[in-house]
Amino acid sequence: ERYVRSGNLEAAIAEFEKLLGGGEDDVAITNIIGDLNIRLGRREQGIAVFLGNAGRLEKKGAYAQALAVMKKVVRLAPSDSGIADQTGDLYARLGFVPEAKAEFLRAAGMLTAAEDREKLLSVFKKLTKLDPDDEDVLEQLGRLHAASGHPDEAVSAMNAAAVRLVKRENFQKAEKILYDALVIKPTEPATISALARLYLRERRADEALTLVRDAAKQYGAPELWILLAEVYTETGRDAE
Repeated sequence: ERYVRSGNLEAAIAEFEKLLGGGEDDVAITNIIGDLNIRLGRREQGIAVFLGNAGRLEKKGAYAQALAVMKKVVRLAPSDSGIADQTGDLYARLGFVPEAKAEFLRAAGMLTAAEDREKLLSVFKKLTKLDPDDEDVLEQLGRLHAASGHPDEAVSAMNAAAVRLVKRENFQKAEKILYDALVIKPTEPATISALARLYLRERRADEALTLVRDAAKQYGAPELWILLAEVYTETGRDAE
């Protein structure tokens, strides 16, 4: 501390490192070392020390303390997607959903700019788990899956987004998403069913009938023939 007061920060770091005795378990001392590195302009070294502390605290289950350290790191490295992602994980673990979502979305923005699809997909999976009713996140997750060559996962997420949009009576956007999902996987009965029911809800019975009848004839899935029978019944064509 005498070295710190006199401004001899290099000597202060050396003395604090002696106190550690070759270990790094004393978070209070290592945090001081990190702060001193920052004051000396050694930003990367300081961040590395803080990240190490956050990791050790997280392993011990001291999530609130780990988050406090990560908040400091975020201020030092606001443009690091990995740090935003890690901070989001801690917020989520502690139940701070809006804060976690904000950090994950920050990470997603940076990863989108970097065109890192694999990490971006991972972040959107976390966002969906955090808030399963966010149709925008579900739609983006689906489109990411499609771009990554995962058609089943893509249509599943996009169908879920459409269902939520229908509940909000945003029929136009729901129809667009379902149509795009059909382009990705034309044979998916769940998508065909959702789109047909949307048409029926909007009193577009002929479109619903044409969609299901053509799909049943083209793909022949039993679910589609059952759906066709339902559409006939709902449109008053019981005999057919």
